Amino acid sequence: MKKGHTVILLILLAFVATVFADVAINLTVQSQGQNATLSWTVSGPQPSGQAGFFVIRSAPGTSAVTLNNSPIAYSSNITSYQYTDNVAYKTTSVLYTYQVELVDVNNFNTVYGSSKQVNAVLNISGVQQTWGSIKAMFR
Repeated sequence: MKKGHTVILLILLAFVATVFADVAINLTVQSQGQNATLSWTVSGPQPSGQAGFFVIRSAPGTSAVTLNNSPIAYSSNITSYQYTDNVAYKTTSVLYTYQVELVDVNNFNTVYGSSKQVNAVLNISGVQQTWGSIKAMFR
């Protein structure tokens, strides 16, 4: 291979690695009684196209669910985000696992980046649990 071709190949490989590199999402979860406050920061290459975040929650023995119906808009000008999950109708003292994914909002199969799973134990009082269960029946 000629020297010129090698240089072009290396530049092309560097470009491809940059374009397809994952965005780094650093997630923390703070338990506040019946609520979980998720905070995350974003770094790395900017996604091409329109991107947004989905917040995912699971509990032992259950399937993961996406908490937000529409994506939280990603902006290259914003590096930190926050989401509050009110889970008062759930059982008392349960371990929840949270994850945040940055996806292409036009093609939900394209994931630009995903946080590592973070666990939080939420303590729900009996009154909150009962009231939350009643509210959940009418949703």
